[in-house]
Amino acid sequence: MSESSSRTPETRLPAFEPLPTIVERVIDTIGKRDGKPEIQTGFDVIDGGIWGLHRRQLLTVAARPGQGKTSFACQIAFRVAQNGYKTAFLSLEMTKESILERMFCAEYRVKATDLLSGDVSDEVKKKMLKFMEDSKTLPLQIIDDYCFTENELFTLIEHLQFRPDVIFLDHIQHIRSSSKRSNYECLTEYFRYLKEISMRYNIAMVVLSQINRTGEDNPTLANLKGTGGIEEMSDYVFLMNQNKDLEIIGGKNFSIMIAKNRFGAVRKKEMYFDAECTRFSEFHV
Repeated sequence: MSESSSRTPETRLPAFEPLPTIVERVIDTIGKRDGKPEIQTGFDVIDGGIWGLHRRQLLTVAARPGQGKTSFACQIAFRVAQNGYKTAFLSLEMTKESILERMFCAEYRVKATDLLSGDVSDEVKKKMLKFMEDSKTLPLQIIDDYCFTENELFTLIEHLQFRPDVIFLDHIQHIRSSSKRSNYECLTEYFRYLKEISMRYNIAMVVLSQINRTGEDNPTLANLKGTGGIEEMSDYVFLMNQNKDLEIIGGKNFSIMIAKNRFGAVRKKEMYFDAECTRFSEFHV
């Protein structure tokens, strides 16, 4: 029996459409664009560099451990939710409480050490009350200790309170491998499934990834940790790096390189990180 004769057809078929129907939809979509990205983040490296976050596309933000990728993602997620987009933040590393503290510190410019020590001033207490009030209408869900496997991710998508416009996953190397597959295979298949979900459900996907030790100083796409599938399947890849030789008073100088841009040019952007408030900015304040 030949290999082809042993195959069975899939029950799910592609959506067959006449070409003029697709062209009409493309022209209609172009006509609705108003000179600014649909899903804006407030960061020029994203809104100007890749024209915001895009539905059905996948952005990977990669850095060494402790280089600010979670803080960067928290800021973006909070701003996207503030703009009214349904946002899901899936943390495989930190608790939902820790994620919210980080968002609070960055948004309201509060020192993280003050919250840890309990040294909270009256001014910070007022900010906490405002944060609590704002959270009542914020379309943001934070999930921790879940989505370590493809099955958990599928289950979550089916049971979220809302179908998200944007999903953040922090970070891809924390997924759990199966006894039947290597870590490389698991990472590749999970990442492929993230891409599939983004396309099937019209979701913008932001995935955080680690960079291996050889990319500590000048990371490249070859330094993405675990699988070449991250580079292959991502529509965009950002590489974050702390410029250790360019210390700035009151903050640390960071560079973010758009190392892969499926739809445009690559570029490099310098940013500042206020470690006390875990806040990134594109100008020194």
